[in-house]
Amino acid sequence: MARSVFVVLSALAACAAGFTINDKVYVDGSLFAESSGLDSNQMCHEHKGTHSFKVCGCGVKVVAHLL
Repeated sequence: MARSVFVVLSALAACAAGFTINDKVYVDGSLFAESSGLDSNQMCHEHKGTHSFKVCGCGVKVVAHLL
């Protein structure tokens, strides 16, 4: 059974200057968004059948909700 995962991607308040080249988000081992591309990918996204997330850098936060 494939479950949906809703991911909330947001910038941390400490990084007011925006995302850096070190900020990256991977979903199931594949790069989802990085650097300035994270600006347009903030907020909620649905990923079906996903269970693996990786976050690099200190300016980005990912919260996954299993539904």
